[in-house]
Amino acid sequence: MYFHLQGRGFDGAAFLSDILPEVVNFFQQLQEHPIRIVKSLAIFLQEAEREPEKFYYAQRRKAQEAKEDGAYAAARFLYLNKNSFNGLQRKNSKGENNTPWGKCLPPKGVGEEVLMACSLALKQASIAQYDFQEALKFPRFGDFVYLDPPYFELSKTAKFTGYSGKPFGMAEQEALARAYQDLDSRGCLVMLSNADVPDIQRLYGKFSIHKVLAARAINCKGSGRGEVSEVVVCNYPVTTRT
Repeated sequence: MYFHLQGRGFDGAAFLSDILPEVVNFFQQLQEHPIRIVKSLAIFLQEAEREPEKFYYAQRRKAQEAKEDGAYAAARFLYLNKNSFNGLQRKNSKGENNTPWGKCLPPKGVGEEVLMACSLALKQASIAQYDFQEALKFPRFGDFVYLDPPYFELSKTAKFTGYSGKPFGMAEQEALARAYQDLDSRGCLVMLSNADVPDIQRLYGKFSIHKVLAARAINCKGSGRGEVSEVVVCNYPVTTRT
């Protein structure tokens, strides 16, 4: 969302937050040290060419054991993300990354030009690690707030819904809905994405709910992949849809 707004001419102050320290570290390092990430990523990709699968799991294990920060850790995070199954970020209940190797041959990376452009776009942003309860204390009247929580689980057997390793079930969805209403009462402009299910429609029934089709490639069966219905919830009139 932030990069999209940047591309449409937004040049105001922005605050970006995520609950995962490795995600926050990546964007902070990309903001300040893009060249270090570019050089470190090149090393990862070169070393991964010999035994791609073995190298992926070795780096995944190192990332869990070392708990690093800095540009090298950011490059490792990017390498793991691009070479995991469908670029998925998932953790188990122990907080360990358990996303399998994506069988990427040759190993995937991100070009220097893209990373440098993203770094430049991030110069105006403040980036910090918060859960949504803490992050949503900051917005004031007139601020635009976009919320992208872990989606409501579509089934009890969903295997690719874990994000931080901590639960985000009905209790958390209800707490987020209350926070959304609080933002609305403060005069903020709020947008939220989530799954198109009755419970989400119930939680946000007083606001404008727009159904959209989004491409999804994560499913154990090929027939289950493709476009799925999601909702975008806004507390302000939407006059143009794409």
